[in-house]
Amino acid sequence: MRQENKKRIAPILLVTAVLIWGFGYVSTKRVLGAVSPETLTCVAYIYAGLAGIPFLIRKRRQIHKKILLYAVVLGGMLFVSRLLQVYGCNFTTAGKNAFITSSYVVLVPIMGAILHKNKISVRHILLAGVSLFGISLIALNETMSGVNLGDILTFIGAVGFGLHIIYNGIYVQDNDPVLIGVLQTEVTAVISAIMLLIRQESVTSWCFDISVQIPFLYLGVISTFFGFLLQSAGQEYVAADKASMILAMEAVTGAVFSALILHEQYGIRLLIGCIIVFSANIMANLEGVSGQKKIKIIEKKALQNTY
Repeated sequence: MRQENKKRIAPILLVTAVLIWGFGYVSTKRVLGAVSPETLTCVAYIYAGLAGIPFLIRKRRQIHKKILLYAVVLGGMLFVSRLLQVYGCNFTTAGKNAFITSSYVVLVPIMGAILHKNKISVRHILLAGVSLFGISLIALNETMSGVNLGDILTFIGAVGFGLHIIYNGIYVQDNDPVLIGVLQTEVTAVISAIMLLIRQESVTSWCFDISVQIPFLYLGVISTFFGFLLQSAGQEYVAADKASMILAMEAVTGAVFSALILHEQYGIRLLIGCIIVFSANIMANLEGVSGQKKIKIIEKKALQNTY
């Protein structure tokens, strides 16, 4: 394919990835009625790992001890963060899960500054404060007297995703990003298989149930694995600021699909909270467009997400 055609199709690839991830929240919520969060997380990553085997074989000569170590660290962080996110979705709505998860965008610069012992800018602090205010509007119950457990778990998962993004951005500097992405998927698949064996959970309730297997395959193969490939391919030919704007729409698509398919309702307070979080994400993505390295770190989402 000619480079001009690749540049023309690249934004479409990113939009497709965002739509896939948005629908992933709906698939997660639906299948949680039939299986536990651990089973969902584990089986989805096992399927993603199986999908990545051909790519791993193709790039096997580039594998070395250091990149394997990186993959183990990233895969472990990704597994824990995703498990927390799925647990959160089990106790809250898919739409709220999507917006609270997206708060990693404003958390990444602050956590990165702390880890690298750099000065935290006032802008970053303000954006984080704005995002947390929006999350509080999303998470507080109708009487404004308490927070849903699912929302808390989702936010902790978002912090985990933020840390994963930071370290992922560091590790890919001198390594093939696609290979690291595939390797960490395989690591999460191995961790998942071990967890399922430890839990000794019966598979007869869902193994032959097509209504469960279809969401598993979607979350593992389509959302986790191919969503990542679409993002990687699209970002190669899309400017950082434009890519960030497109990727920030993941939370919106998650909320829209949840409303249309799961019939989740959004009150005025919840809508205001979602708008505040989304606005903070957009401003965080646009900040520092001239500093492409910072934007690239923010853009390098781990296989997600997402979910």
